[in-house]
Amino acid sequence: MHEDVFIKNNRGLKLSATVHHSANKSYRKLALILPGFLDSKDYLNISGLSNSLTELGYTAVRFNPSGTWDSEGKIEDYSMTQYLEDIKSVYNFMVKNGKVEYKKILIAGHSLGGMMSIIYSARNKSIGGTIAIMSPQKLVRTENFEERAVKWKKEKIKISKRDIPNNKDKFVEFKVPFVFVEDSFKYDILVEVSKIRKPVLILAGELDSHISLKQAKEVYLKANRPKQFIVVKGIGHDYRFSNKEVKLVNKYISDFIIKYNL
Repeated sequence: MHEDVFIKNNRGLKLSATVHHSANKSYRKLALILPGFLDSKDYLNISGLSNSLTELGYTAVRFNPSGTWDSEGKIEDYSMTQYLEDIKSVYNFMVKNGKVEYKKILIAGHSLGGMMSIIYSARNKSIGGTIAIMSPQKLVRTENFEERAVKWKKEKIKISKRDIPNNKDKFVEFKVPFVFVEDSFKYDILVEVSKIRKPVLILAGELDSHISLKQAKEVYLKANRPKQFIVVKGIGHDYRFSNKEVKLVNKYISDFIIKYNL
């Protein structure tokens, strides 16, 4: 069972969120599920993982960050710093500012969402498990600096298209200002992951053309134990287009959660 809700963030903007409830609420476990760069909370990999976690007794919540999709705000409101504030707002909403006590809390995200999972987990000691799925070390890396940062700065905006959930033939456009890149320079996942003292899963796709296995492995090596590094064979960055691949990724995640009793 799931319900759609709106959650106010630190700036009073309403975030569109979906809460999935486990059939057995006595487990009192919470999972925060984060979409990637400009991705929708309704993409199959995000909604599918939320559903999968309810089978392990979790209440799972997924949401669209400020300025994207059906959450309030302008695209200028979309940044990694604001994304962090949005996660905090959703977390506070779910724990009712301390009035609801969850025995276990984990956070998981894909791509940029995985980066945000690591950063937020490093700042909130209540997070008991962190899962980063095909996540970069930095938004702009040395090998694509010229292509992304220099060109983006020159043109002042970057036009990115995203397919409509459940309809990959129709798209929406986001005109993301260069300040998003400037803000991203504040964060280094190799530094952030080293601050986490709870179980960490770094999951990579064998055919991922965006995030190399080398990058993912470097993040894993900087993480503290307990930790796990998994390369899923035969899948790429946009595995969300395949229900079979989504289920495969979710199975690895479920195994990790069971292994570490999260």
